[in-house]
Amino acid sequence: MKEQTRCPARWALWLGVAALSVACDDPLADPASISGPRIVAAKVATPGDTALAEPAPGDAARIDWLVLSDRPGSFAASVVWCAAAPTVIGAPRCGASPFAEQNQVGEFGTALRLSFELPALFPPGEAWLSWIGFCAGGEDAVFDAAASAFRCAVSEPLTGFYRGFVPDAEANRNPSLGDDTLLLGGAVWPEPEAGTPVPPGSACRDRGAPLLAIDPPASLVFELGGDDREPITSAPGSYAAHDRESLVYTHLASHPGLDRAFSAIDFDATTTQFEVPFDFGAVAPGPDGELASFYLIVRDERGGVDWLRRDACLIAP
Repeated sequence: MKEQTRCPARWALWLGVAALSVACDDPLADPASISGPRIVAAKVATPGDTALAEPAPGDAARIDWLVLSDRPGSFAASVVWCAAAPTVIGAPRCGASPFAEQNQVGEFGTALRLSFELPALFPPGEAWLSWIGFCAGGEDAVFDAAASAFRCAVSEPLTGFYRGFVPDAEANRNPSLGDDTLLLGGAVWPEPEAGTPVPPGSACRDRGAPLLAIDPPASLVFELGGDDREPITSAPGSYAAHDRESLVYTHLASHPGLDRAFSAIDFDATTTQFEVPFDFGAVAPGPDGELASFYLIVRDERGGVDWLRRDACLIAP
């Protein structure tokens, strides 16, 4: 199968994961705000090349799951891997029993990293799935392979999935946010200081994060550095064929006020930047300020992912 014929499935997958994660419990929830546990992204790489998003059969690989919450804490995750059944529409399903399963405790806001290996006999173009699920109260989520769903004894599970492919041509690579520019108030927004992340909502005037007055409304600006829109090959006669990837960005904040949750840089865009207005003044911070965490996630059309976190200390004017 050629790259372009399977691109729409991957594109729909990632938008589906984003929509499920931001609004699976409350369709009226602000999709740009972090509230309650949310599975927002997964990234695959190999130990020898962290930019490689498509490991070959028999290769060691890893997957990082990013789970966010408006409260600090931990979660007990169950993760499974399986070959994907052929599907055209609807949610993906396992085509066979899982070939790997792991249970691990993660922390909200810190990537949950798990190592795995694709079966050596997977053919080129084979689709595979990784599922994550966890239950409220710390109970283990149990995966039902036939239904391709997690189950909890006394609650509804929070679940997400990643669909990967065995490369049948040049393997896809993850986009990188490391060479891009993110501006807050016209200045480069620095990375948080090394060490244990400060929980969102904490007092922050003396913690070194950039100070951000909640009044007046302002905006953040993203500008693409190295162009991550990789070339792709289209099958003859493909609908809406294009010769390189588009990029979709998800932006989330722990404090309500972002204008929207998504932006995009299309394959044919000549302007490689976007601006996201925000108004954080609806909920006033305390006298010592309130730490607001911001996450930016980028996805390409074939399962490549990257993300970053930035912090700001919201203060009353």
